[in-house]
Amino acid sequence: MIADGGTLDDVTISNVTIRGPRAPFYIRLGNRSRKHMDGAAEPPVGVVRNITLSDITISDVQSKCSWICGLPDHPVENVTLRNISIVAPGFSGKVPPLATDEKATNYPGENLFYSQPASCIFIRHARNITLDHLTFATTSPETRPPLLAVDVDGLTVRKAAATVPGERPVFLRGMGVKRLKFTAPKNWGGQGQEITP
Repeated sequence: MIADGGTLDDVTISNVTIRGPRAPFYIRLGNRSRKHMDGAAEPPVGVVRNITLSDITISDVQSKCSWICGLPDHPVENVTLRNISIVAPGFSGKVPPLATDEKATNYPGENLFYSQPASCIFIRHARNITLDHLTFATTSPETRPPLLAVDVDGLTVRKAAATVPGERPVFLRGMGVKRLKFTAPKNWGGQGQEITP
């Protein structure tokens, strides 16, 4: 997370097992713009880019989906998730609406938003995102799409596998997605994608 200016660049994390997180991972750019000392200039919006997460197994997720989110005109860039396995609880209620207030000036913690618009990964204001060999499952029925992408330029989803009990929602719901390369999971059985302008 970057909230008060600065740059997060060239990060690689691999070969990790995670049990019981509230959110599997949270890549977020905020703009709280807190000064590091009195009299200092207000810091500009920060930069988050070039992140690779690979060979990670995540189980017993408590309640939150993963996030890859920048800000309007300040996208998170060049994020690759490779060989990621996530097991999360299901949610069978009404799909929560997408929050219009992005709370850019708040500290961008994973508890910032109560409603989770996706069951696996929510991507907003991002560029060049690759999901390669993503395996996702819920332990009970799920009404939310596993993937939700909003204002994304360059999204690749390949060789995904997903298991959700009961009727399955659309796998990828997108709004304002450009340069999409998407292959629906072979075992999904439901609608692969739903993309709107």
